[in-house]
Amino acid sequence: MTHVPRQPSPLRRNLRYSVVDGTAYTVMAGLAESFFPLFVLELGLGEVAAGLVLTIPMFLAATVQLATPRLVRRIGSYRAWVVGCAASQALALVPLVLIALRGQAPAWVVFACATAYWTGAVSCGPAWTAWMGLIIPDRLRARYFSRRNRCLQLGLIAGLVAGAGALHLAGRLPPADDGAPPWRHDNALLYAFAALFFIAAIARSISTLYLFRQSEPRPLPITERMLRGMEVARRLRASPEGRLIVALVVMQAAIQVGLPFWHPFVRERLGFAPLEYVALLVGLYAGRAVALPLAGEIAHRRGPRSLLRLGSLAIVPLSLLWIVSPGFWWLFGAQLVGGAAMAMFDLGAFLMMLRLIPDDARTSMVARYMFLNALAMCAGSLVGGALLSDTVPPHPGYALVFVACAAARLAALPLTFRVPTVRIDARPDGPRGLPERPAVV
Repeated sequence: MTHVPRQPSPLRRNLRYSVVDGTAYTVMAGLAESFFPLFVLELGLGEVAAGLVLTIPMFLAATVQLATPRLVRRIGSYRAWVVGCAASQALALVPLVLIALRGQAPAWVVFACATAYWTGAVSCGPAWTAWMGLIIPDRLRARYFSRRNRCLQLGLIAGLVAGAGALHLAGRLPPADDGAPPWRHDNALLYAFAALFFIAAIARSISTLYLFRQSEPRPLPITERMLRGMEVARRLRASPEGRLIVALVVMQAAIQVGLPFWHPFVRERLGFAPLEYVALLVGLYAGRAVALPLAGEIAHRRGPRSLLRLGSLAIVPLSLLWIVSPGFWWLFGAQLVGGAAMAMFDLGAFLMMLRLIPDDARTSMVARYMFLNALAMCAGSLVGGALLSDTVPPHPGYALVFVACAAARLAALPLTFRVPTVRIDARPDGPRGLPERPAVV
């Protein structure tokens, strides 16, 4: 009798594809967006621009994605929308490759390219989150997402290490003689950036392919209501999900007072080489990867609200650690601790959003949340940029920014402790009583 190999279930196959997709995505992030501040500095656009390139484009992208719920409803497919947004993000890296090859560009052009890049990423968010809430059973979420996120952190570290190695080798090239070819000139770092952005586009294309290979339930039960401004405002004031969103947005604003300026602080003021800079970033993501299994167990055993509270407490003093000592190993240890704290906070926040936001309002509420979150990032970074610009001595200026960041986080802390633990339709068989369905990310 011929043995027919057992085919994996749709759920298992799609969960596996989700890990491949997410890992390819984080490889792209490690090669591309992690180096945006360094790229801006190499173009000579200044330290404030290097800090704001991670926040202002994000806000503009979040404004564009407010149209996501209406467009998803018109298309009638979460997968089609997410795949299209992912493909557009890969294409958005092409202009950055051309800028790096040319060696110069105005700040507004770089920010416009970054906005297009982030629009592709942010516009996926509401549909992706709604999809997860629809097809991933509640009982699987904590452990699955903690393990998946650990793989994603490893992909991010791989991208960072590869990018750092390329920039390090480019920085060691000797100055060109008069008759040397252009690629041996002082712009070798910019040519390395062009290569990184090109490979990042390939990685995102692989991610897009594995998104496409995943399935979705047919017919797709898109039954969401389009929430208008007054109803969203009422939910933010009075509902459990509203308390969660307000707490996360306020904490995000506090975090961004100092976080974007860590990059120019380490690179320009402390004078760390690109390899050391990336090693510190690797420390952050290594801390995340190590802490995620523990975070998943805490969420599984104690609930995501306990994890969110623990993460909120842990992130309050992190920015103060950056000014205790300029030594590399001290900062590396601070990054490990910071990565662990952010892993707990981020996973707790994500699981609470899946738990508290009702199915019929998830896409609309997540779209509003992402807009408010990006607005908070932009506002916090502008406060930090103003503090940095108003101080003449460079190092004390950064110290003021980081102290203000810690104070703002402490002020935001009580809001995270007011988040309720009400469960929305958390039956053992998953959201809406659906059977196990494949994950789509």
